[in-house]
Amino acid sequence: MNSEIEELARAGMQQFTAGLRVSPDLAGRTFDEHRRRQRQRHALRAGLALGAAGTVTAVTVIAVAHGPAPTARPIAAATVGARLLAAMDSVSGDILYTPDLGHPVHGGQYPAYPQPGQKVQVRVGPAVGSDGKIYKDGAYTFTMPSANPYKNYTSNLDQGGLNLTGTAMFVNHFKHVWGECRSKFVLGFTLDPAAVRSELANGQFTVIGKTMLHGKKAIKIKFDVPPNREAPPHVVAERLWVNARSYVPMQGYTRWSDGEHSLFEYVFLRPTPKRLAELRPTIPAGYTQASCAAGHGQKPATRGFPPAS
Repeated sequence: MNSEIEELARAGMQQFTAGLRVSPDLAGRTFDEHRRRQRQRHALRAGLALGAAGTVTAVTVIAVAHGPAPTARPIAAATVGARLLAAMDSVSGDILYTPDLGHPVHGGQYPAYPQPGQKVQVRVGPAVGSDGKIYKDGAYTFTMPSANPYKNYTSNLDQGGLNLTGTAMFVNHFKHVWGECRSKFVLGFTLDPAAVRSELANGQFTVIGKTMLHGKKAIKIKFDVPPNREAPPHVVAERLWVNARSYVPMQGYTRWSDGEHSLFEYVFLRPTPKRLAELRPTIPAGYTQASCAAGHGQKPATRGFPPAS
């Protein structure tokens, strides 16, 4: 396998520790930072592509009343969960970008919440150096597995990534080379509908309450992460803010066992021809296509789960 493709695979796998949350949007980071981000892309959980529904356990948060003021109505997890699932379904065909808070949008994943058998496109760049120049770019294209997701996961469904086979593309602007090769890689994903159903069914979906976010009314949700015996890094805390009116995800927070954490935004945009085209890196004129067989890069690391973008 070409060393550039292997590096791209490592970047993808290091999405948990590194981070793309295959991050669709980020525009001004170094490739290392991009990897850091990838760690945030929390793996698709049980039934990722199958979306099996489970028994829903209602969890309630009761607001404390002060004096004679009326007691606020409790917010049921089952109600918020159902509305969140409906909202995710409404944007499932959009392009999802997950930039770190305050950073530009770039990269991208289409569709936002892929179904079994669907073609998926993920861009993991461009990576911008401290000098402001783009030095690397990459993308993955694959078909979402339709088989039992347990057979495709590394580690467990909460902390692992999905083993995939597809096309990995890279563009190295330092060496003026590019490549597009059939490859195997591991990717993690943001919280998806199947994961929400799993959290509800397991009683790990807690509504913290209403709040304000970026000047808009929001609802903050806590996902109770069970103890994990895997070697670090693994997720130890996770939060999600959804729009209080539409219930579409707005912001996410993930903390890892090694102390690293990330705060990122959810940006959903319609898949226009221009945006879809931008999910594939541009190959400048004069660049040389590298052989897929050339090079012997380092083998992707495998930690309690190594991530991918």
